[in-house]
This record gives sequence, C-alpha cells and structure tokens, in this order.
Amino acid sequence: MKTHTADELAGGMRELEGQTDRGLAIIATALLEHHLAVAIEARLLPLSSKLKDNLFGSRGTLSGFQSKIDMGFALGLYTKDAHRELDTIRKIRNRFAHTPIALSFHDDPELRKLSLLLLQQSDGTLTVKQRESRERFLIAYLLLACLLYLTPQKEIRLGAISELYPNLAQEVAEVVFGASPKTPQQA
Repeated sequence: MKTHTADELAGGMRELEGQTDRGLAIIATALLEHHLAVAIEARLLPLSSKLKDNLFGSRGTLSGFQSKIDMGFALGLYTKDAHRELDTIRKIRNRFAHTPIALSFHDDPELRKLSLLLLQQSDGTLTVKQRESRERFLIAYLLLACLLYLTPQKEIRLGAISELYPNLAQEVAEVVFGASPKTPQQA
C-alpha cells in the first residue's frame, strides 16, 4: 500500500473542507481505512503480492473496514477508546453511504447521536466540548488520520499518545476551529 506524502494528505484535507456532510463522511472514512491498512501492513512480515491480496484485496480477510479496525486493535496499534472512535466513524459512514435520502450531521438524529459519541473517553468524559456534529466528526478524523499516518513511520502507538497527551483532541479543535467559548465552569 502506498504511503502518501504530507502534501498529498494536505490536498486531501482541502478536498474535505468543501464536501457536503455525506461527502465528508465517506471520503474521510475511506482515507482513515487506507491509513489503517498501511499501519497494519507495517506491523506484518513482508508479504508477497498474492498474500497481500488474500488479506487486503476485495475478498480478503481484511477487506472490510470493521475487520481492519479489529485487527489494528488486536495488533496493539491503539486503545479501546480509539477502537470505539473508529467504529463510530464507520457507523457514521455507513449511515450516509446506505441511506438514499439526503442527510446531514445537523438534521439527522442518528448522526447527531453517533457524533456525540466521538471524542469521549471510556468514562464518558468529553475531550472536546461544544462542537457541532460535523466539527466533532472532522476533529476525530483529523486526530485518527494523523496518528494512523505516523504509526508505521515512527513506531508510534496511539495508546501511548493518548496517555501522554490527554487534551490533544481539544488542542487540535482549537487550532482547526479556534478557541471554544468558555463555559461557566471554565470561567
């Protein structure tokens, strides 16, 4: 699988900015799936093209996003929280991809509910507060895409990053969208 350059990834991010909600969810999830496949392959022994096709090809064991998500977790690439985030993103993508009617993060109750699951720690603590559903999806995508992109290159584990930098999601959100308004508890 091809590892993309930083410029190619920046071009992909620019493309996401102009997408409809459906386009954002489907394209961002496809990019995450690609990064995950590259990260998984980096942890495996060198594979012949036939074995690689048996695993990652259209009918391969790891052809589906769910199987890649589970394999990444089984290989220790990320924590249970990241596993849950990836699975939630998969569900959001499926909602958009398999529904023939126009949907948006804002108007669809199921998408709003799924989006609220993003950027939460396993204890229910929100890592990013006061964000619209589309923004929550985009922040979760950005965090996971960056970390999955770096994983095969730097022998990085997402679990270690989340333990060392528990406020990373909030920091990324502030860089991407600006500082969020202070809540009464924060003031």
